[in-house]
Amino acid sequence: MTLNELSALPQTDFARALGGIFEHSPWIPERAWAARPFASVQGLHRAMVEVVQRASHDEQLALIMAHPELAGKEAAAGTLTSASSSEQRGAGLDQCSPDELSRLRGLNTAYRERYGMPFIIAVKGRSRYQIMEAIEERLHNDRDAELATCLDQIAQIARFRLDAQFMVHLTIEPLTREAFAPFGDVIQADDSVRHFTINDGNTERYHDLAHIDAGPDGRVIVSIFRGQPRSLPFPVTMMERHPKASQAFIPLSDRPYLVVVADPASTPTVDDLRVFLCEGGQGVNYAKGVWHHPLLALDQVSNFLIIDRAGPGENCDVVGMEAVSMIPPLEQR
Repeated sequence: MTLNELSALPQTDFARALGGIFEHSPWIPERAWAARPFASVQGLHRAMVEVVQRASHDEQLALIMAHPELAGKEAAAGTLTSASSSEQRGAGLDQCSPDELSRLRGLNTAYRERYGMPFIIAVKGRSRYQIMEAIEERLHNDRDAELATCLDQIAQIARFRLDAQFMVHLTIEPLTREAFAPFGDVIQADDSVRHFTINDGNTERYHDLAHIDAGPDGRVIVSIFRGQPRSLPFPVTMMERHPKASQAFIPLSDRPYLVVVADPASTPTVDDLRVFLCEGGQGVNYAKGVWHHPLLALDQVSNFLIIDRAGPGENCDVVGMEAVSMIPPLEQR
């Protein structure tokens, strides 16, 4: 379902479609319905968070109390909502050793006894060890601070769930010169480019493969980036560009990597993104101002030779994506 289709629904159907965003609390999307139509996930999220902020103290407390404890009795009984179950598995809470489970449940009990409510945290991106450390830290707060923190964490959970519900799945394309031409150059030694023999016949030169642009006040520099491998599926939540110069990435291994690009003409949306799978023998040169995602190495730690600009002035613009898009595993191409 698209946001336009969602906005066109009657109030009851609208609330039902978003019933899993705030735990067991359909009254939140029901009240947010009046703010439609929604042009972005960010706008929809903002409207529902404002409903929570305007709610009475008793309603806010009921929202907090609707959440399960982490690795608590609901998890043991298999009665978690599908969203909560997935989130807790993602944090590794289903893999706790007996000692870890005992520690976590003890912290949950201490928190509930102190504040009279369950501990709530947006677990996405956190390990079970970080979660237990967070409980210990927050046990030092006063109750009003914890009420505010729980509501803030619930808002974060809701955004993650909305992003998942309205996520755009990107298509991975093979990297070719023709397909990448709107964004820059492919750096690759093959028969389609000018090449000739030098050094008394011992070397084949593949000539002038990229337009390196350092701008009028910059100088060309050479660096090595060591990229940590990314796991797929991978959410694209931001893009960057370099308005003053080009930037070339040349892999120093035979391992594949991904590039995500968008046209420089406007701020990118999910509809503008293109994803290319680059083989180990292919480099890319992003033209000046082209939106791209930071380095996306795959499989293993990988080194890249980088040719870009040094010089005065800011040369990196960053923009967050209003809607999250997902790069699928390679086997799903």
